[in-house]
Order: sequence, then structure tokens, then C-alpha cells
Amino acid sequence: MDFSNKEVLQVNGKIRYICFKELSEYKDLVHAYTVDNNYSFRTDMFNSSNSLSSLEYQKSSDNYKILCQDLGIDYKNIVKVNQEHTANIVVIKDKKNKDSWSVNNEDYRNVDGLITNQKNVVLTTVSADCIILFMFDPVKKVIANIHSGWRGTLEEIGIKALKIMHKEFDCNFKDIKILFNPSILGDCFEVLYDVKEKFYGKFKYLDNIEKIIKTKNGKWIIDTVLLNKTLFLNIGVKESNLICSNICTKCNKSYMHSYRGSMGQGGLNTALIMLM
Repeated sequence: MDFSNKEVLQVNGKIRYICFKELSEYKDLVHAYTVDNNYSFRTDMFNSSNSLSSLEYQKSSDNYKILCQDLGIDYKNIVKVNQEHTANIVVIKDKKNKDSWSVNNEDYRNVDGLITNQKNVVLTTVSADCIILFMFDPVKKVIANIHSGWRGTLEEIGIKALKIMHKEFDCNFKDIKILFNPSILGDCFEVLYDVKEKFYGKFKYLDNIEKIIKTKNGKWIIDTVLLNKTLFLNIGVKESNLICSNICTKCNKSYMHSYRGSMGQGGLNTALIMLM
């Protein structure tokens, strides 16, 4: 299966991944999103004392090392948050460890987004249906890696990231490129009534809310990608800077990890982005 399309290019290293054509134009940037269900990645892999068995821990660690080799980057420079479906974001401005950028999990618990302007910092998140957003300001040279599941989207974590980029690094919203990695898309994201009500209650003011929240065959559907795009446009992001991979994880569950596609029994894809 080749996931290449007008927005992304598939790369077949030891681990299969995609990269965005838009970002590949910048030689000072490395990024990837894995589309290979032979390899799974954990949020908590850097802490061997957690609930992971030693075998699971080693396998996840090895997978990151393989991917970093494919990308030509140093595994020791990975910074990983624990992702608990929050709207919390950490800004990385300097090293906490003189030998590497890698940090202890405790520093990044209850966090779902990372932002930096530092070189050789590998911002890392994972997902299995949730939206992962890459943000890049080519003028100020600032990157972000944001995990925006339905709870994060409801809390507008993407908007929060943009505001932090503006406050901390004087980024202009019109310069920032936002890229949507593979996630559950369109009619595949069915929700229960209570979730639908949370979204409708908060976003009913949007002119296109009827396109974002709709029913199909008696079930509620929420287009979280369209919702995020709408919020970004409303804050001043240029439409041409909103780029979607147009790859649905659930529809492609045979090739990449999908939580809903596997009924909660699958693994996790990972997303990496780094300034050089």
C-alpha cells in the first residue's frame, strides 16, 4: 500500500512512514508519521518502571531507535510527553540534561503538546485515530507537535498552541503552516449523544456547525478535522497553510494502527518533527 498523494510522500525505510511535501521543501526540518502496523510506539516508553513489561519496553524503545536511524537523527534527542488527552503544552527552550534532550517522564506528565525553537530537539507524539498536528513557522523557525484527540479538540489545544507560539516567539498566525497527520476522518468518527452535545454546546456559534456535526444512519458524526480547520481560519491562519494528509486511520486499519479499527486492541503510530 502506497499512501502517497498530492500532499504527502510515503517513504519505505525499515519502518514505513509519510512526510509532507510542503515541509520537505525545508532542508532544516525533519519530520515523519509512521504508517506501519508492524511497529508500535508508546507514550510511556522512557520509563521502565511503569506498567509496561520489560519486553514491551524494549520493543518500543527499539522501534524508536530504528525510526531515528531511518531519519538520520539521534535517538537521544527525543522528547516525549505522556499524553492524557489534555490541553496542556510545554515550551522547550533549553536542555535539562547536558548530554541529551531526552527528559524524565515526570516533567511531561499530563501534557499533550510540545513547542520549541531549539535545533536537534525531536518533538514526539503518538496516536491511533487522534489528530496529530505539526505546526511550523518558517520565519521564526518554531515547531510544534500537538496531540488533539476529541477531548483536546474540544478544549481547543490547537488554538492554544498558536497563541503560545505568538506569545513566546512572536510568531504571526499568517506565517504558520499547520499539517494534519493521518487520523480518523469524516463519517468514520461516530460519537454518542453526550459527546455530540458537548461539541454542539461549545461550537454552535460556528457558521458551518451543521457540516461539522451531522447524523448518518441514525448516528452522530463529528468532523474534527473540519472543526480544527475552521477554528484556525477564524484566528487568522491562511487557508493555504492548512494541509491535510487525507488519510483515514480507521479505513486503513490493515496498514496502520487504528483504535476504533482494532476495537481498542491495536498499537500506536508515532509522529516526529525536529529543527536542524
